[in-house]
Amino acid sequence: MTDLPRGEHFIPLRKAELAGLLVNQSPAADQLEWLRFFGICSALFHHYFQVQLDHLKDLYAPFDPDADTRPVTDLDESAELEQETAFFESLDRLLQQGNFRQIAWEQVTAGRVKRSGLGLHMRMDPSVFERLEIHVRGESEIERRREHWWRIWEPKKQRVPIHHRMLLALRLRTRPDINTDLPREGIHLKLFRRVPKEDLEALLPGSRLRLSGLDKGLIGFPLITGMIMLMGNALLTILSAGFGVLGGLLSWSAAIAVGGYGFRSYAAWKSKRAHYSLRVNKHLYFQKLDSNLGAVLRLIDEAEEQECREMWLAYHALVCHAPEQGWTAGELDAHCEKWLGEVLDTRVDFEEVDALVKLRRLGVVTENEGRYRPLPLKDAVLKLDAIWDGLFPEKAHTMNEGALRLAKQLGDDAVTKAHTLRF
Repeated sequence: MTDLPRGEHFIPLRKAELAGLLVNQSPAADQLEWLRFFGICSALFHHYFQVQLDHLKDLYAPFDPDADTRPVTDLDESAELEQETAFFESLDRLLQQGNFRQIAWEQVTAGRVKRSGLGLHMRMDPSVFERLEIHVRGESEIERRREHWWRIWEPKKQRVPIHHRMLLALRLRTRPDINTDLPREGIHLKLFRRVPKEDLEALLPGSRLRLSGLDKGLIGFPLITGMIMLMGNALLTILSAGFGVLGGLLSWSAAIAVGGYGFRSYAAWKSKRAHYSLRVNKHLYFQKLDSNLGAVLRLIDEAEEQECREMWLAYHALVCHAPEQGWTAGELDAHCEKWLGEVLDTRVDFEEVDALVKLRRLGVVTENEGRYRPLPLKDAVLKLDAIWDGLFPEKAHTMNEGALRLAKQLGDDAVTKAHTLRF
């Protein structure tokens, strides 16, 4: 069974499943109207997020390491910095809509352990990054078997804290000494799933594996013992036969012996590093979800679903469960969190303020003296249908013009001001 995040704003239900639950809990006579409400609401938000997607794609284009298109004009240094800043601001806004939160590098290093859950010793130099942002969503624990069989004092199965989602947004410094296969140009976005907190350094480019004291001992022991034995034999020969045989000892056989021990130790060191690198790659193969523009597309989809889930649940609760005088925001929050707790068997911190703001701006909820009352379901469907029809006037200049007006109606000034219509 998948561990669910606890105490997060994120609602871990698919839109279709949530719609099915809410429809089944509604009177049979209203179920068709509820399906219409959910459908129109979903279409509006899909159109609304199309604006953000186009805007982010335009901002990210000069920094996309995977781009196979050629720019018509090159940005100068000041314009590039301005566009980079605008991209990160828009990305942060999108992540907030998807209920991600940003953590600082200091928070990561504060809980750092000497050895990661993979049994690896990692060393990370933050100076290799020109910019690094870490965003996470969802926390819980998973069971992991202990890495080393001989650590009998540790339990066989350990509870390891994880982040359900983690996005790394980074830009590397143009330094030739960075130990990474990633190109140093552009902004890299890496989206991971179910990341143990203690393994974060293994996900970052520029991380270097450090051999443990035991590994160093196993590698260095043959070399040291061989050298001791070689020097001991030389000393015994000198004491027994005199210094006249010293020249004979400095022969090719001695050089080959020393070189052989050295090569054997070097080969063991390379083999151990390759073994650890393979372990990291196998781990990342199943943890990685998406990269670069693909990560943006996935984040857009998740944010869109989250916004719909919040609005659907809030409006359904007001229509089906609130008294005639309506509910306060606190009462709505308590009801929705209780309902989600019963359905999911976990605590979700419902974001009632965001849901109520959008419902009010769409005109399907009214507020009076701190109490919120819903428009009747059939009237709400007609209201949303009228908004949808208004998105496509006969003399619309662009495909996105209607979505921009919807963004303005929902109060997202950052999107409407930043996005330029292309006539």
